[in-house]
Amino acid sequence: MVEIHLPLFYRIFITNRICSNAINAALEIRTFKNPPDLSLVFTTNRKIRKLNKEYRKIDSPTDVLSFPSDEKTEDSHVYIGDIVISIPRVISQARQHHHTIESEIVLLIIHGTLHLLGYDHIDEKSKKEMWKMQDLALKKLNIPLGTLEI
Repeated sequence: MVEIHLPLFYRIFITNRICSNAINAALEIRTFKNPPDLSLVFTTNRKIRKLNKEYRKIDSPTDVLSFPSDEKTEDSHVYIGDIVISIPRVISQARQHHHTIESEIVLLIIHGTLHLLGYDHIDEKSKKEMWKMQDLALKKLNIPLGTLEI
C-alpha cells in the first residue's frame, strides 16, 4: 500500500493518481512477491530543512529525502520506507529547469523511490545506473525530461 500525505493546498499541483503512477513506474524496475508499502509526504522548506539537518547533518532545505526501511507489515508486505518532498523546492526547480511542476514532482517521486530500492549517486558508476533507471521510469510515464541532475 502506498500512503500519500498530500495536503489540500498542494493538490493544485498534483493528484494522488499521478503520485501513485510515478511510484509504480519506479517500482516496476524490480520484481516483488507482494507489492511493497511506502509513504510519500509533501511538506514545506522549513520542515524538510529540519529533517535534512537531523538525518544528514545539512542545515538547508532540499528537494527530496528518502528514508529506507525493510520492515515487514502485518500483511507480509515489505515496508520500503518514506519519501519526503518539499513543494516550494519543486516549484523553484521546475522554473529553473523550464518544465512543469507536475513533471518535477514526478521526477522527485521516482528519484526518491529509487533510493528506497537501494539506488544511489555517491559515485559516477552508481549515479549513471540510477539516472538510467530514472530515465526508464520517466519514459514509461511519457515525461520528456531527459537526464537531469538532482
